[in-house]
Amino acid sequence: MGKWSVYRRKADPGAINDNVPLIRYLNINGKTSETNAVGDVTFYKGESSQQSNCTITLNGSEIKIVAGSTSWTVSVYQADKDNFVFGSSSLLYFSKPAN
Repeated sequence: MGKWSVYRRKADPGAINDNVPLIRYLNINGKTSETNAVGDVTFYKGESSQQSNCTITLNGSEIKIVAGSTSWTVSVYQADKDNFVFGSSSLLYFSKPAN
């Protein structure tokens, strides 16, 4: 839960291009069930930034974030009150609580 601000990304060469939506903020507002939550996500795609409502589904150590026609399925590597690290083997997001 909470608002998370991505402060760093670690990507393998070629993992990012103008067609890959990159998360900047993930705000998880509230749970709708034991494995589902709602919130909003701010992301970049190319030169434009978008904010959209989203649903978040937890499945083991994976989460799926769906914002309209854009979605991400990522693994969670660390989640505590100070750090939230998520992504894939080719693109990791490092985030901290946003003020």
